[in-house]
Amino acid sequence: MSQLHTGGSKKSKGTRKRQQKGAGRGAKAPRLEVPPQATEPTTHLPPDAEQDLASSIRSALSGGLHALSEQAWLQDEGTVSLQPLSQQESSDSSERSSPAEWMSSDTTRTHEEALDKPTLTGMRPVMPSSSRGHRQEAKREKRKMPGAAAGGRPDAGYGPSSEPSTSQGVSASETMQADNSLRRLLDAYRWLRRMFREMPEHVLRTHPFYHHPERQLRLSNKVVSVENIKKSIVSRQKAISVLVDIRAVLRKQFLTAQEYETLVSYTERLCGYACGTMSTNINTKAGTQILGRMFIILDTLHCAAEALGMGANRAAWWPVIINRIESRAPSRDPEEASWLSPINHALTIAIEYYKRGLRPPMGLVIGLKLILFVSPKLTDFKELKWDPWRDDALHWFEAVAMRIQHSEQSRKDSEGRR
Repeated sequence: MSQLHTGGSKKSKGTRKRQQKGAGRGAKAPRLEVPPQATEPTTHLPPDAEQDLASSIRSALSGGLHALSEQAWLQDEGTVSLQPLSQQESSDSSERSSPAEWMSSDTTRTHEEALDKPTLTGMRPVMPSSSRGHRQEAKREKRKMPGAAAGGRPDAGYGPSSEPSTSQGVSASETMQADNSLRRLLDAYRWLRRMFREMPEHVLRTHPFYHHPERQLRLSNKVVSVENIKKSIVSRQKAISVLVDIRAVLRKQFLTAQEYETLVSYTERLCGYACGTMSTNINTKAGTQILGRMFIILDTLHCAAEALGMGANRAAWWPVIINRIESRAPSRDPEEASWLSPINHALTIAIEYYKRGLRPPMGLVIGLKLILFVSPKLTDFKELKWDPWRDDALHWFEAVAMRIQHSEQSRKDSEGRR
């Protein structure tokens, strides 16, 4: 595995302007140093509009900041149940290479024939909505062109039409399943429903559980290498160390050339884990934890690929990962704890999106991560190694609250001078 280089590059003037002053740790002792340029949520609205939103955001924040307590996770027992999810076999499964075949091959198939035209973000409204609204949102996203970052060099071959295909469309029935799954999560976790109902969507998009750097013009000729991925498979490294590293980069708004290359290296390492040692046997008592890890890893890789654009070389490795998990059926143990039912169902729905190269709806992504990382239930995600993600959630709520407080104070000062 190639050695990572994370220091020594000179930051541009535009990059320094984007550095955030309030990205330090809060009351908790920091386990990791918060990287420069970590994103701070901003509303990007006129003062009058921010004033109109302040009360609803404050109400949502009161629930968000309370989320680390046991009381915030009261359930409505009996309101949710795990319904069977129909398993559809892929028509092209026989054409996909297994990880073992992929490892032993001299060249890697692109699998472009198995996938359709990609979308840029896969974003959807926060609360469950109609499939018509989903299609309209997808059309808007397809029309968006990725912007150039300061310091990025033009790449004549870059653009949505020139990137290899990596996604399939989502049917109306699958959209309905995602909506129903999100509703069941919101029914089970009351404060989460209030947060999604009262927090504006453009603010939620800045949440560290959903945000990733904007796709930009290629900053380097370095691309995700199949050979480096294969080396990472052999190394049998642990996922958590890679996830912590890549998480710090994905928090940024834009990438410098050096950060771009670092993200390529991190992506190769995480791909190696996903293609090799990632557990996919979810028909066990640890099924929820395995589903949760798969969800986090797939979402992280999706975000990295979106930020890297063509440099991700996604068509060379994404189908290999999906092939490892595609034949696995969700766990439906009748003795399973009732609180896990809506989570397992939602995780299964989310993974179906990744199988098609798409990202699940924003509400589903944020909601699942909040439940996995913040819920007081005893799971693998309560271990100390996941503390950086809990810190991210807390600091985001605090940053939004400070933003609203500053906006209201500025408005009062302005009115006092009149």
